[in-house]
Amino acid sequence: MQGDKSGGSSFIENFIDQVKWLQEPEFGDFKRKVGLYVNRLEEELSSGALSGTSAGQKQRDLLEQMRFVCLYAPDGDMDGTRRKVLQLAEQLKGAS
Repeated sequence: MQGDKSGGSSFIENFIDQVKWLQEPEFGDFKRKVGLYVNRLEEELSSGALSGTSAGQKQRDLLEQMRFVCLYAPDGDMDGTRRKVLQLAEQLKGAS
């Protein structure tokens, strides 16, 4: 299932690019778009072979951390939130 693994990495790379280059004037708009991107990434990853494994659990945990940072406990700092979400995405690449 090597193809699924590389597909997961490409989904994560796409997510990283989306977040990295997202330019919104308001934090509320930024967090809504990042939340949408996290949901899409979760859907793409959940269709992969890792969804029921311990690696899949790590992916779900990291996605939940992204949601927490951006949606559930935002601090209003767009750059800091972006950095944290991108760090978690890099960890997600290692878990896929």
